[in-house]
Amino acid sequence: MIYSINPAHAHEMTIRLWDADISVEPGLRMEQRLAVNHALIVLLSGEADLELEDRVIRMSEGSVYICPGGKTFGIGGQGAEPVSVAIFHFSIYQAVASRKEALHEKGEEAWMLRESRVGTMPSRKWHSICRKVYKHFHHNEPIRRWRAQLDFQEMLYEWAAANGKEANGDKMQALERAKAMIEERYAEELTIDRISEAAGFSANYFADLFKKTYGRSVMDYVAQVRMNKAKRLMLGSESLLKEVAHLVGYKDEFYFSRKFKKEYGLSPTAFIRKRKNKIALYGSTSLLGYLSPLQIIPYAAPLHPKWSPEPYHALGPDIPVHLSAFRQNHDRESNLGILEAAGPDRIVCMREIEDWEKERLARIAPVHELSLETENWREEFRSLAQWLDRTEEAEQWLGMFERHMAWLRSHVQRHAAQPAVAAVRVCRNRHVFYRS
Repeated sequence: MIYSINPAHAHEMTIRLWDADISVEPGLRMEQRLAVNHALIVLLSGEADLELEDRVIRMSEGSVYICPGGKTFGIGGQGAEPVSVAIFHFSIYQAVASRKEALHEKGEEAWMLRESRVGTMPSRKWHSICRKVYKHFHHNEPIRRWRAQLDFQEMLYEWAAANGKEANGDKMQALERAKAMIEERYAEELTIDRISEAAGFSANYFADLFKKTYGRSVMDYVAQVRMNKAKRLMLGSESLLKEVAHLVGYKDEFYFSRKFKKEYGLSPTAFIRKRKNKIALYGSTSLLGYLSPLQIIPYAAPLHPKWSPEPYHALGPDIPVHLSAFRQNHDRESNLGILEAAGPDRIVCMREIEDWEKERLARIAPVHELSLETENWREEFRSLAQWLDRTEEAEQWLGMFERHMAWLRSHVQRHAAQPAVAAVRVCRNRHVFYRS
């Protein structure tokens, strides 16, 4: 979902700017962060990928997006080229009709925020107005800081007015509109002609531009979106294979099966059989570390592109039920409700959760407790493997782990000129050393 300012209700609201920042650096990288208030993100120069929750959006110079409060965003520059981005955090307030002296803060549902196409303005104009807001916001004189509030509202006005004219000829924004269309309408009949028409380009030009920009063809991207949706449907519902094929845009279930097998190396039926045990994780994404050595992908787990980026991107499409990973105790009621509806066969949870949570989980399915705050993780791992009937796999992995650690210790000792403390990160066959 893409948000912009809705001019139809702007007169009913007032704005408060809380922070203004401009960052300029080659290959700019901002890890995903929580927007406590709404965040207006303006790309002043260069090209970058904007991560809005689980969406990745390519931004070009002059692109503008809003990340609603309570959601997350991150920014990644393209290559080593300088990237300049302005970020403004703000709140929207509405007057309470019954009390003239009261203002009520509006969240994502604010009338001023609407789902829309990407907004742009000429980069020179953005440079001027963003730097004026930034300069006044950080000024020593209170009267200038007040001026920043007025400047920011003027900036929102200019943007809303520009969007209202529906004048957007930027190639990158047209491509992003096409991607958004694919992600939203994957179940419909999508052809190059239809998608290119939505972008406003000829079919041949659009196909070439899309592949040069994203490194894959348009129809390959359509297939990827459909297959990711299909995996979650097959694992998270009781739909027949024919129904799944139709739900993701394939009229012929046999053609869908061939495409699926070509992509993942096994048929949809074999994929479902392999994942027939519905194991859920509750409490912490770190619990995935106990299942991965057993080659088990859970049916449900807490995942989020900010709070658990690596497992989210690596396993997200293969885990049909995503629980909230935002602060362990923040969304407990919601997560328990999702698990009750999902109906897993078994649940692995943290021993440290509260008793009332354990009682709710036990009413859903058999529960196994693990502690993440123990030095004796091997015994925790063995107990889980025994509960899941994976003892042989666990012992094979532990043997491999011990051999790997023995080699690593000898390698460090050979290359350390003197006693030292070294932090080592091991991922598959790669090692990264951090020496003190």
